[in-house]
Amino acid sequence: MPWLDAFLDVIDGRQVVSVEDPIAGSIQSAAEVARFVKQGEQWVAEHAARVDRISLIRTQLRTVAEFTVAVTNRDRSAVMPLALVVEPTGVDVVLRIYYSLWALTGERTVRAPLLVADAAAHPAGIPGRYLRALRVGDAAACVACYEDDGCLQGASGPAYARCGRATLALEYPGHLERGGIVLEPCTLTANDERTAVEFNIVRWGDVDLQPQAGLAVYQLGPTGRILANRVYDDVARPWS
Repeated sequence: MPWLDAFLDVIDGRQVVSVEDPIAGSIQSAAEVARFVKQGEQWVAEHAARVDRISLIRTQLRTVAEFTVAVTNRDRSAVMPLALVVEPTGVDVVLRIYYSLWALTGERTVRAPLLVADAAAHPAGIPGRYLRALRVGDAAACVACYEDDGCLQGASGPAYARCGRATLALEYPGHLERGGIVLEPCTLTANDERTAVEFNIVRWGDVDLQPQAGLAVYQLGPTGRILANRVYDDVARPWS
């Protein structure tokens, strides 16, 4: 995936010692990281990719940055969301990258958990209320957590975002018709405007899933409700 100046700015000049990538997998040596960087540069050139940063949450514990990647693959073009988690380990950093290639290739990747669930990572306020409503399958309560013009965007990208409470009120019952979606929080990174939660998704409705890693960013609006809910995973609803 892309490795551009936009990423390097977030890393802030520190040495990357490991990378977790949905496609490349776990990269744990300096030689492998260098190879990953080189492959990313080639991928950018081959796909005429353009990377734009759309948000940044920086705390003492970690940094979470969101990007869009405009890319072309043969005759197919897409704008893909990508999130980067930068976690310091002394003077070095580890990276966890979240994205889906579905919008570009039509294929999904099952990604094993990267982190252990942590009850202390459950967010406060509206994001926490939203996750509780999602867990029990309360569609109306989920929609009530959004601003009037709030949007839900999955890993398929902005072209597939659903915006406005009226639209969301039609969207959520279908997702939750067989029960809630259980996301187990693993890390919490937040500032006054945005809350990012890395999670493991373990259940959707009445289906126990093979646990999969993901990340969600909840951007709050003027009334303190969710203006944008951007989800970075590669999980499809487990029924037609």
